[in-house]
Amino acid sequence: MADTHPLSAPGGDLKPGPDGNSVQFNVSDGSPGKITICLSSAQNVTWWKGIKVFGDGSWNAIGLVETQDSSHGPICVTLDIGQFQAANSRLEFWKAKAFGVHTDMIHYTFDPFQYVGKQLSFIWKND
Repeated sequence: MADTHPLSAPGGDLKPGPDGNSVQFNVSDGSPGKITICLSSAQNVTWWKGIKVFGDGSWNAIGLVETQDSSHGPICVTLDIGQFQAANSRLEFWKAKAFGVHTDMIHYTFDPFQYVGKQLSFIWKND
């Protein structure tokens, strides 16, 4: 099972990063009553990367953004705030490892109500 940490403050790299990788996290204005999650990858990042979005304590993802090969994004998903519970929301960061197997690397918990009407942008900077 992947380690779980609180989501870092925006404006820098996630601490700790998934699998030791650098992932920049920024927040900007989005749509009222919604949360938008976006993933981009640097031009030199070609292996599959993904973020699964969970709004409650279940194992049912409510969103997925992913990049691979020459598709560097941004790839975004916009979700209604009603799909989230404050104490149970998380972002799971996944990446392709040996033989391209999609591997759960790290989870970040967050308070979705802190980000209502915002876009959370993540830039995966290295493999």
